[in-house]
Amino acid sequence: MSRRIRRNNLKNIVQQKARQTFQNTDSFPEPRFEYQGRKYPDGQPTDPNLPTAYGLPPQDVENQACHNCKFYNNNYCTFWNAPVRHEYWCAKWKSIYYTARPSIEQGDSVREVKSGRVGNVISIVRNQVSWVDNQTGKILTSHLIDLHKLN
Repeated sequence: MSRRIRRNNLKNIVQQKARQTFQNTDSFPEPRFEYQGRKYPDGQPTDPNLPTAYGLPPQDVENQACHNCKFYNNNYCTFWNAPVRHEYWCAKWKSIYYTARPSIEQGDSVREVKSGRVGNVISIVRNQVSWVDNQTGKILTSHLIDLHKLN
């Protein structure tokens, strides 16, 4: 169902509820459902699905734009489900290039990315790493990508 049909259906539902709620509908203002969005410099509107952070990349952001984001596919963002322009950027940008991490082996010291906990690896099976938390002594299991090898 297109956005326009959904907006029109929603508008009809709201108006119907308003008529049921208010006896004098003449004094009840008509709701506005038009997209009051932003526009590109050439006057074309941006898609309403795009976040407010969508725009030309900030000066402190280098080498990041829609065209080298993992969500970009032929002028379309699969994250926001919206058409985009290749030179634009948003805060959800993710690199299309995989950055290899140092391999983690048994006995290595690691830091869990989310919690910041530090420990030592005791076993690795496929992508699951069992490790001992240095602070609590508990054996924890994490996905390999959630751990950083410490020097």
